Amino acid sequence: MAIPAGHESIDMAIGERVHQLMWRQRVSQTALAPRIGMQQASLSRKLRGERPWFAEDLIAVAGALGVSVGFLFGEEMSPRQDGPDGGSTLPRLDSNQQPSD
Repeated sequence: MAIPAGHESIDMAIGERVHQLMWRQRVSQTALAPRIGMQQASLSRKLRGERPWFAEDLIAVAGALGVSVGFLFGEEMSPRQDGPDGGSTLPRLDSNQQPSD
């Protein structure tokens, strides 16, 4: 994954992506942290890129937010377990989605 402009590290880029997913799903740090086995303060530091993301963290976050681990690294599509075929997709978070008229 190329590090997006404005990000200093892969940890910051992943933190931003997780934060965007949390915002879209209206999930707070306080709600997410215990679901992934982490203290809220630790999650906050990871979201800001101050602490590294470990594989176990990414697996837990992806599961809790219903996306693939690859999606956290910038893959365009993410399988979701709740799709009609067991795997619908989500648009890229950085895509400019225009309403279709």
